Amino acid sequence: MTQKRNLTKEKIVNAALELANEIGVRELTFPKLAEKLGIKYPSLYNHYPNVEELRADMAARLFGLLNEEVGRSLIGKTKGAAVTVYATAYRKLALTYRGSYELLNSIPRTNNEPLIEESSIHGTMLKQILESFELDRTALINRSRFLRSAIHGFISLQMLGFLQAEREVTTEESFQNMIADFISLCEG
Repeated sequence: MTQKRNLTKEKIVNAALELANEIGVRELTFPKLAEKLGIKYPSLYNHYPNVEELRADMAARLFGLLNEEVGRSLIGKTKGAAVTVYATAYRKLALTYRGSYELLNSIPRTNNEPLIEESSIHGTMLKQILESFELDRTALINRSRFLRSAIHGFISLQMLGFLQAEREVTTEESFQNMIADFISLCEG
């Protein structure tokens, strides 16, 4: 049994992300998480008032991981290369954290500072990537929404198994083609 003094928010979030991959974030409860951690579930209330606050920290962690990967990989890249880095990192994170991925797309109205900060950093990075195409403000907003919607739609369909029927074209080829088409739209 883990002692209270060894239990940190970081350990809780890590265990929650792992458990969510096994059972899905909607099935995540304090009793199930406590079992995974080897503790009694009331101990979790010393760190989180409820599961929603834990989910907000999970979302902040996911955004942080995505921001870190994109930021590291973006060095020296603009335009198409930057879009490809962003899209690839986003998809990789989603597929790695399948059980928690939806948290990136359903941010609750919250006062959770880490979540607000990480999602703001994420939005700024995407804006900077698209600004390299020298788009006007309206086009920039529309392309940002388009790209995030396209990536999310592709990931969702892939996770649901809808992209498996056409065996002559891999999902990776389709994803790269979708991103190339988006880049062409921005360059044209």
